[in-house]
Amino acid sequence: MIRRTIEELESIGYTIDDVIYVDDRAIHVDRIKMELREVDFIHMWIDVKSFEGLKQLLEKLDWGG
Repeated sequence: MIRRTIEELESIGYTIDDVIYVDDRAIHVDRIKMELREVDFIHMWIDVKSFEGLKQLLEKLDWGG
């Protein structure tokens, strides 16, 4: 599904340089990384403890606008 979303965005003119996958479970990470080698994973509630923490991390990584 992530690949399809990226392809659809690219088909309407967006350039996708980076993908960050955020989930509270790591169960899908290996499968996603097999499909999209250049994906970063943030484990919600482990890597960040709140939505505000996620926002701050994305801003620190220059992803928050």
